[in-house]
Amino acid sequence: MEKSGILYIKPISAKLVRDVEMLGIMSPYCEIKIDDQIFSTKVCESGGTNPHWSDEFIFKISGENHIKLTVIDRRTIKGDQEIGSATIPLENIFTTNILEDWIGIYHENENAGQIRIYMKFSPGSQEFPSKIGNIEPKLIGFEHEKETHPLHDFTLPPKHETKAQLEEFSGGLTDTDPLLKFERRKTD
Repeated sequence: MEKSGILYIKPISAKLVRDVEMLGIMSPYCEIKIDDQIFSTKVCESGGTNPHWSDEFIFKISGENHIKLTVIDRRTIKGDQEIGSATIPLENIFTTNILEDWIGIYHENENAGQIRIYMKFSPGSQEFPSKIGNIEPKLIGFEHEKETHPLHDFTLPPKHETKAQLEEFSGGLTDTDPLLKFERRKTD
């Protein structure tokens, strides 16, 4: 069974039973961690216990066995606070290649709710796709030539022309930063 390739992940929404805001409404975001790669969705401002996200992420994986999802409440004064998390074994996605499901999240072994997630695995792929369906993520932080992805005839977007454009799209990442960041880009 192939355990290396490209893993596409989209956190869709959550149904949270743990509310960490005493006064006001939670503004949750989802953090996804695979090995040393960490990405976060945008904050769902005032999403409360039913946040929705529209971010998509693409990870290059090679032998990892699980991912960790953490739902976090964005706080401006006291600092962000974890609502709950889940560790998901990747064994099923390696065999089925597609998974969409509600996953239970927990905080200190107590039920914190559920998160709905969509994942798609492309085994053996070594290039980052630029388009999955109508979703065209931006690859930020690395210069690259236009290439084709074998699974869906993906093409990579052209490299950013200037350092200013790179910094504008990356929220502060520089062209020397080893991390990648994908964001949704409107396509025609």
